[in-house]
Amino acid sequence: MEEIHRPPYSGDLPEERVFAETFSPRIDPPVRKAFFGSDRNSIIFALILACLSILCVNSYVFAPQPGLGASIFTVAIFFTLAAYLFKKRKAVTFYGVFCCAAYLVLAVSFSVTGSNGFLIVNLLFVLSGVIYMEFMQRQKSDGFRFIGGLCRAMFILTFGRIHYGVYALFHKEGSDGAVQKRKAGGVLIGAAIAFPFLIIIVPLLISSDAAFESLFSSITADTVREILVSLFLGALVFILLFSRAICIPREEQKTYEKMSGRGMEPVIILTFLSMVSGIYVIYLFTQLAYFINGFAGLLPEGYSVAEYARRGFFEMSIICAINLLIVFLANLLCRKTDGKTPRAVKILSLFLCVFSLFLAATVLSKIILYIGSFGMTRLRILTSLFTILLVIIFISVAIGLFRKNVPYVRIALAAAAVLLLFATYADTDRLIAAYNIRAYQSGSLSSIDMVTISELDSHTVVPYVFDLLHDKNADVSRAAKGILSAHAEQIFKISDDRSSIEKHWESDWRAWNLAEQQAADLLANEFDKYYIANTYR
Repeated sequence: MEEIHRPPYSGDLPEERVFAETFSPRIDPPVRKAFFGSDRNSIIFALILACLSILCVNSYVFAPQPGLGASIFTVAIFFTLAAYLFKKRKAVTFYGVFCCAAYLVLAVSFSVTGSNGFLIVNLLFVLSGVIYMEFMQRQKSDGFRFIGGLCRAMFILTFGRIHYGVYALFHKEGSDGAVQKRKAGGVLIGAAIAFPFLIIIVPLLISSDAAFESLFSSITADTVREILVSLFLGALVFILLFSRAICIPREEQKTYEKMSGRGMEPVIILTFLSMVSGIYVIYLFTQLAYFINGFAGLLPEGYSVAEYARRGFFEMSIICAINLLIVFLANLLCRKTDGKTPRAVKILSLFLCVFSLFLAATVLSKIILYIGSFGMTRLRILTSLFTILLVIIFISVAIGLFRKNVPYVRIALAAAAVLLLFATYADTDRLIAAYNIRAYQSGSLSSIDMVTISELDSHTVVPYVFDLLHDKNADVSRAAKGILSAHAEQIFKISDDRSSIEKHWESDWRAWNLAEQQAADLLANEFDKYYIANTYR
């Protein structure tokens, strides 16, 4: 091919200018991310939040147990963030108010009950993301998009915006909008540089002078460690909270278009759902009599109560979870027409929901049979609550298939919060002890598993165990004394001659808990009736 040589562009001819403007590549300068400074109110907010973060971390980590201190500082951080974020926002949603109330009630539970703090902390983290979405984004979409927005609110806006928060701490915005450095930034950097040197210098000064040593005589190594760790972890919590808070007002609301003409062919989804549904129909026909017997409380031939209750229990729960995932994915990935999912896909999805509800009802019937025969345990209570949560989700999803704007993910989160609130304030350990002991005393249970009672950590079981001190079965009575003694040794310092008992954490208000206080009063008043030494579990 003959190469065409064009003379260099001189800019004189109009046709050359048009050619150059049309075909010459245009290189835009790189866009720099918009960092921003902080104003006076943000700095005041940062100082208050930093102090509360350090105190909150100290109450969680160094208190003997999360108690009154954890509740006070968690609630204080919530109101501090709310005052900073929502002072200019008047419109709120009912769901947002509910999430705020659930957050506060869960935070207060540390000082009221002796329930699982790990689950509470995790739900507090999730609720904080929901509160952000409801009050600041007001995102209307649900389903997987809502879950994606929730994960973004919890993780990206918490861990992915730290650099913005750090920059804002060290810079301020002038009246003309220009960003300037703060002198406080140099102060903090100087303090950070001096800190490791002081760790070396101060011990040397203490060793060199008696007067200086007496000044620090009351400060032990444990106290220094507590202060340093609290400052370090508190600073991390502060910068995470501050970065999220200062970035939220600048976040743009996400809008989503209806997906039409995109996704998988409906025939693919229909074939997949039909095959799964066909297997379930066959299963229903082969097991129909088995299910009906289960609801009637009758056992299949050759089965004991324990074998019947255990068989298929976890498998059914897993199938329900898989069905929920199938319904979500089928309706998310199926190609829409005018923004609507084909009716056949909705009908097959509805069948999966109904089948899952039938399985969930069977699981609950097995749990009720198991509890009635052998008593309550933590696993049975938690599994019951999880199954109830699945029932609520499947009902809301089934309705949402044919009714628009049914927020089934919000419903699932609200139901999870309510169920956890119930488990927290009812106290699962207390429920187990109360039911098993009363059922044993009334004759509903022929025997009582004292090993299960001894494994309950919450001190709310103490009043119920006292009812077994004078049981006619000597083994049960002896086991009850051992359990009460173990709880007493966890709460009290007991002298060798039993002449004095003192609470381990009497002077540490951070660990105060209402349930423990009530148990401690009862154990102290009835000490001589039950105590047996050396009963640590």
